Order: sequence, then structure tokens, then C-alpha cells
Amino acid sequence: MEDGALLYAARDGNEGEVRELLNSGADVHQRDEEGRTPLLLAASRGHREVVRILLEEDADIEAADNAGNTALLWATRGRHTNVVRLLLRKEADIDAPDETGDTALHVATRMGDVALVMMLIKWGADRDALNDEGNTPFMLAKDAGYFKLLKEVENDSSNEEDLSEDDRRADAAKRKPDEKRKAAEAKITSRCRTLELDEGNSGTVLDIAFSPNGKELASASVAGVIRLWTLKRDIDRTIGKYRGNANAVAFSPDGRLLAAGGGGPYYVEDKVVRTWDPVSGAVLRTLDNYEWVGVDYVLSLAFSSDGRVLATGGSGAVRLWEPATGTIRLLLGTFLECRHLALSPDGGLLAATKQFLIKLLNTSTGIEQRTLAGHLKNVHSVTFSPDGNLLASGSDDTTVILWNPATGVQCRTLEGHSAEVRSVAFSPDGKLLASGSYDKTVKLWDPATGELHRTLKNNSTGVHCVSFSLDGKLLATGNTNGIIEIWEL
Repeated sequence: MEDGALLYAARDGNEGEVRELLNSGADVHQRDEEGRTPLLLAASRGHREVVRILLEEDADIEAADNAGNTALLWATRGRHTNVVRLLLRKEADIDAPDETGDTALHVATRMGDVALVMMLIKWGADRDALNDEGNTPFMLAKDAGYFKLLKEVENDSSNEEDLSEDDRRADAAKRKPDEKRKAAEAKITSRCRTLELDEGNSGTVLDIAFSPNGKELASASVAGVIRLWTLKRDIDRTIGKYRGNANAVAFSPDGRLLAAGGGGPYYVEDKVVRTWDPVSGAVLRTLDNYEWVGVDYVLSLAFSSDGRVLATGGSGAVRLWEPATGTIRLLLGTFLECRHLALSPDGGLLAATKQFLIKLLNTSTGIEQRTLAGHLKNVHSVTFSPDGNLLASGSDDTTVILWNPATGVQCRTLEGHSAEVRSVAFSPDGKLLASGSYDKTVKLWDPATGELHRTLKNNSTGVHCVSFSLDGKLLATGNTNGIIEIWEL
């Protein structure tokens, strides 16, 4: 192995070579004559994917070069916003200074980069940090005449104007520890975590699923990528790729299988459901879809509670599979398009959407038990309560309806969204029902009373899918801008 090869590959953004060198035992901590590690070089050039790969291999996120520049400082200087965001997600020290005492916020303020300043402040950067010259970012913005930045970096403009420069510096030094503590506390209590698809793999997150142990989250997107996120470290890896959309993901109850479905009318080879070993990433089985007459894609899938059955639906037929063997167990019905399906907790019923209707089918015989009619537009999502006594559905008509699946009676209609409802999910204890909508909100309802418990607001984009962790402490949302948000409940 050529000495320094990893440094050159990281600098040039050669992802394949970086992976190959790391697999061959290259030292992720090696440095060049200026003290720069592969991570520092990749961050300075804006190579986000290489940065992600190096962090996966335990590269030191706080390593600094001979001038005290960390990866975050280098990315900020290069205005590489996507790398800055990734490093912040990986918990890089946002206030780490270089040899002159400048933090990332000082650097962004000097450059007059409003977007970067806003991002750093949002992530809790210390606005009162003093560099070696005794300047805070506010002072730098004021001295440079960056009036737009003043609104972002000042803490209290009315008080600042009444202070002399010396008083302001003294006040900043006095308030720094307390303000930093308050900023950290606010970040914990008022912000949710975000996971972002790689640049080039952005677009709507079509489905998400927590692993049974709650340590990982699987995602499927319009870019066709199946990703598996390790939540403790916010590290993700690609498990599989479809040429068309990757529409659906689901873990088996024991966590040993990850299933996904995708495809579209222009990609015949994609009309399949695949199962992977989530630990090794190896494909275990391919359930061929493209031989089915009239089937173009898989939109939804669900495991039975014992893991012995995998239900799939999309364009064409709804089928039950034995995931262990890949054989078809039962054909349940022919649908023009089944947008979503769900299995009851006891496995006896399958709910499948058909335009603005919901079909309830017996999973032993394939016979239709009843049709639920109540929505005025297409139904996008259905889910059973943990005890099986309720079925919830979300529709383009902006409502959520709760049904009694045993009788087909409509129990109540939940109103409050101002745009189509794309996803519904019960909490594991059945005490909450989450509904995600293109009105940029997730609403948490009490299914027993129909009362709105809480609204989680997404200020920038629609919510396409929602999923609870098995312990009910986390709620994940997949959004139309390629962002996954994880809320602590």
C-alpha cells in the first residue's frame, strides 16, 4: 500500500478507492506534513460521502491540523453546507476554535454567509464566544457592516446598543457559560434529530421502519435507495438499490430480515421484493414480482406478528408469501392499485386500500370480509391498533377515520389536517395515533376519545410517512425533502 494513498484519495473524493484502502487496513488517522488527516482533507474539499465513510471507520471528528482547524472549521471555510450539516449531526464540537480562537460561527460571520450563520446558530453555536482578539461573532458582523447577519447573531440588540465595546466584551465573557448551557438545554428540549439522505439521493422518503431493538431505522426513497441508519451514531449505509422508486421497507418481528419493495412501469427488473440480512447487508432472497400479470410495482408490505408471512401489495394482486422459502402462500385479490396494506395483530385479517375504499380480507381463505367506505378521496395508509380492535385510515380528503374491523362500523372521524394525510401509525401501547400530512405537521391523537393530544410542526416540507419505535419513545417521520426527523415523545 502506497504511503499516503488514503490522504490523496480522500482529498480527491475518490469514494471507491477510499473504501478499498480502508478495507486493506489503511490508517484512518494518518496525517500529512500540515497535520491534516483524511477526514480534514475530505471536509475541506466538500466530499460529503467520503467524510461519511471515514466517520464510519471511526475517524476522529475533533482532530485538528497544525493551525487548529477541525473538520467543521474546514467545511465552514469552504462553504460546504452539506458537510457542515453532516458533521453537526455526528456531534462535532460546534465551538471548537482554531489557533486564533475563531469558532465556526466566527468564520461564517467573517465570510458574511447568512445561511451558514443561521445553521450554526440553530445547532446551538455560542454567539458570545470570544476569539483571541476579544471579538464575538456579533462584533465581527457589526464591524464588517453585515446588517443581515446582525439580526441572526445578536442576542439582545436593545441591550447591546447601550453597552460600550469594553462592556460588551466583559458582559459576553460573564454570560458565556450560562448562555451556552441554556442553548444546549433548548436544543435538547425543543429540537428533534434529523437524518438527511446523501446528496444525489434526495427526494421524498417514501417509507421508514424501526428495527425491533430500536437501534436502527430503515428508509426507502424515490431515488431507489434502501438505507439502514444506526441511530446512536447517525451513521447510515446503503443496503440495496432499485432503478425506480424504493417504495416500502419492513423489519421482521425478530429483526433478522429487512424486506423492501419497489419498481415502476419502466423498470421490469425492479418488480421484486427483496429480503436482506440487516447485519451483513447480504441479499437473502428475491421474491419475483415481474412475472405477475399486470403487476408493475410494489407499494406496500407487512410482516405478520410471528414473522411467518409477508404481505405485499401494489399494482395488480395482493399476495401472502412465506419469507423463509419465497413461495406464494395465497393470492388475496386483484386490485387496480393497492397503495397500502396492514395485517391484524392475530394475522387473521388484511386491510388493503383500493382508491377511496378499504378491503378487509380473510388471510386463511382469501375471501373478502367487508368493504369500508367513508373517505371521499384516495386512502393512502391503514394500520391496526395493537389489540386489533381499531383500524385507522388516512386519506387525500385530509381526514383520519377510525373503524371497528370486526363490524365495519365507522367509530369516529379525526379532522384537523389542512392537506392530504399520507401516513398513520399507532403507538405500541395503542394510546396514541400519529397522522402525517402534506400540511407539514404530524398530529398525535387519543384514539379512545378522538381528541388531539399534540401537533408536531415541520416548517419546511410535507410529511410522507411515520413510524413509532417499539418502546414508543421515538416517532420518526419521512419527509418530501429527503429529511428524516426523529422526535422524542
